[in-house]
Amino acid sequence: MNYPLSDNEGFSLASLKRTYTNEFLLNLFLSKLELDPNNEKIQSVYQELRNYGTIAA
Repeated sequence: MNYPLSDNEGFSLASLKRTYTNEFLLNLFLSKLELDPNNEKIQSVYQELRNYGTIAA
């Protein structure tokens, strides 16, 4: 997660909420499907899916 480094740098609360929601859902799916989150294929797309729909910095 990229947090603002200074007071002059803004962030989107909506993007922060979206990121945490995405992460929750990803972990839920991995758990329910009994998939290994450390799998190389999963790790290669995890961050992309975690940040899906957020505002690019």
